[in-house]
Amino acid sequence: MRTQSQPSSSFLQAKSAWWSRSPSDLVAYETAIGDRFAMRTVRFPLIDAKKGGLPAGGNALMVLTQDASKRAAAWEFVKYMTSPAVQAEVSKASGYMPTNVQTAKALESFYAAHPNFQTVFKSMDVAMPWFAYPNNAASDVWQGVAPILDQLQRGKITPEDAMPKLRDHVAGVMAGK
Repeated sequence: MRTQSQPSSSFLQAKSAWWSRSPSDLVAYETAIGDRFAMRTVRFPLIDAKKGGLPAGGNALMVLTQDASKRAAAWEFVKYMTSPAVQAEVSKASGYMPTNVQTAKALESFYAAHPNFQTVFKSMDVAMPWFAYPNNAASDVWQGVAPILDQLQRGKITPEDAMPKLRDHVAGVMAGK
């Protein structure tokens, strides 16, 4: 778990009722909470269940060598890492959704004992590609968007005031300004 923010701290102290985080934080949150209170995970609500989705991404295994023997060995490693047994262990240790749907069978007893981990697997049907801004502009977009969202969350500006600021900033980055 990254450094604790004020909302995260409030959740861990049982002062807020819900908290939305990456599944990768599940192990850390369960460890931090211990038996002080019951934490439950739920599927992220979608505004439009037919068109909506949740971005999933951030991992890949690539074989880049031209050497045939190294390529064969690397391919064996890729198959090993994506096998149901290894994906089950990665999921248990991280909370992330397994990349291999056959992992569900390997995780049946674990999911029965740890239902919070099952939520992400049950969300596989709404997984979609992660959006990426063109020309690697994500950090430029985020640097301008973050302070606006901060003001909005603190009630210093209204959603009606935030939207044009967000739109203008992102449009400016996309236009190369």
